[in-house]
Parts: sequence; structure tokens; C-alpha cells
Amino acid sequence: MNNVIVIVGPTGTGKSRLALTLAQKNNGILISADSRQVYKHADVGTNKTPLPEDEIKSLNKNDGMWEVNGIAIYGYDIVTPAEKFSVHDFVSFGSEIILQKSYNSPIYIVGGTGFYIDALLGLQPFSVTKPDNNLRDEYKNLSLEMVQDELVQLDPDGFSKLNQSDRNNKQRLIRFIELAREHGSIEKAKMYSPLKDTVSFQKIGLTQSSEIMHEQVNSWVDLICIGELQSEVEDLLARGYRKSALLTGIIYEPMVRCVDGTLELNEAKNVIKEQIRQYIKRQYTWFRRDSSTHWIDVSKEAFDHEVYKLLEFNTYES
Repeated sequence: MNNVIVIVGPTGTGKSRLALTLAQKNNGILISADSRQVYKHADVGTNKTPLPEDEIKSLNKNDGMWEVNGIAIYGYDIVTPAEKFSVHDFVSFGSEIILQKSYNSPIYIVGGTGFYIDALLGLQPFSVTKPDNNLRDEYKNLSLEMVQDELVQLDPDGFSKLNQSDRNNKQRLIRFIELAREHGSIEKAKMYSPLKDTVSFQKIGLTQSSEIMHEQVNSWVDLICIGELQSEVEDLLARGYRKSALLTGIIYEPMVRCVDGTLELNEAKNVIKEQIRQYIKRQYTWFRRDSSTHWIDVSKEAFDHEVYKLLEFNTYES
């Protein structure tokens, strides 16, 4: 199984656009690895449309899959904002597509949710244990040291294997306590994708200067805030999704306040721009951990030729 190409990178680097171009050349398909594009009725704030309007010749929207210019993009419109969608759900969804289609079609996994990608490929374990809200309420006011001590009592071996970042992150520690309580240890709670050790892949990272990215973020936010995002938020609120993870998250939450009249539009735009800039930093931190990723600067002239050469050499000539 060697037809899987992964295109990662921060928001705004043109991952889906590049993947569509490649898929059109070799009859491929796309899988969107984006934790927000799974939601129905939310196209604007999640930036689902991968091409400018004048470049879209055909667009068919189905639950779980859009078809853009004849190319299938899986991972769109899977659930409503009222429904939960976990990394386990994504792994189940994505692995089924890859196992069915990778022998016949090149598959491009595209997205900015790094944990989804790594879990799907079997590079990171995940768990199906549901959050325990009572436990979280009980522990949220405890000190970091008290939470650490609790995990040491429950799973000393598991605690000893945590890195310093996890040991000093109270939210992560509480999650580990949930896992240890339900399964006996953190290790026993781990699950892996059925693709682990069975799929080979080439990973490409797209990047560009922070100045260019910030300019693009500002332009995009200004554009969608002319009216499209507000209309989408009004529709989502009318459908009863106010308390959903989508509307309380990045991009949407400031616009909810704007619609409610508690935040001016210009203030909402500034908040959204800063949210995206911080999100880009987190994306880079995640993706840079993988030293096997081949990074390409999309601001360079004819950067796509570097992509073609790389994939031809590593994927298609063999």
C-alpha cells in the first residue's frame, strides 16, 4: 500500500489546492484531516472550498464527501455541530477509505489537524475513553502537584514515561487520570489505527514566511467578515448549535458575540485574526516534530515543480 501522500502545513498555505492539482494529474482522491471541516452547515468559517469560485467548474456536496471538479474530497460534512466527532471517529472513517481505495487510486491526506493525521497513519496512539466531566470538575481547582500525585498513585509507571511537557500540563494529567481509572493504566488505554505499520507514505510540508501568512490571514478574515461568516453564524444559531464545540471555538466564537451585539465587528475581526495566528504557531510546533517531512516554501517561484520532482522520484518511478 504505497499510494498515500500526506500534505501538511499551517492554515493558508494552499494544501488542498495543491492536492487537487496533483489528484487531477493521476486520478487521485483527497481525505481532509481537519477537525472542523467534518461539520455540516459550516463551510465559510472552516474554509472548505479549496479553490477560488472562478476555478470551480463543478461542485457536488454529499454527506462525508464533496466532489470538486470531479475530484472526491472525503471528510467534509460528516456530522452536525450538535454531534461529537473524535479522533477515533476520524481514524475509523479515514482508514476505511484508504483500505478500500489505495490499491487503485493515489490518496492525498490533506489538513492542518496534526493529531488526526498522525493517529490515522498509526504514528500516534489514541483512546476512545470519554471525558469524565465529574472528575474534571473535581480536579480543576486542585494544584498541579496534587494532580501529579494522584496519577503517580494510579499509574506510577505511566507517569514515569511522560515527558516534562505532559507532566506539567494539568489538563493532560487529568486526561491521563481518566484513562488510568477506566483501563488500569495509560498504556492499556492506547489504541492504534489499523493502518499502523501497513501503509507507506510520503509527507510534504508547505510553508511560507510569517509576513505572507499574516497578510493572507488578514485578507481572508476581512473577506469572510463582509457578510458570509455572520450569515453562517446566524444560521447555525437558528439551528440550535450555540453550545456546540464549533461555535465556542476559533473563528466562530467572536462572530457569535458580534451577532449577539456584545462585540463590534472590527473587534471580532481582530480577535479572529489573532486566533488564527496563534493556531498557525501551534500547527508549526506539531508538524515540525516529524523530521521526515520534506518542507517546501510555496512562496518560491514554480514551487510546484519541486513537488512534482519529489513525488515522481519517491512515489511513482518505483
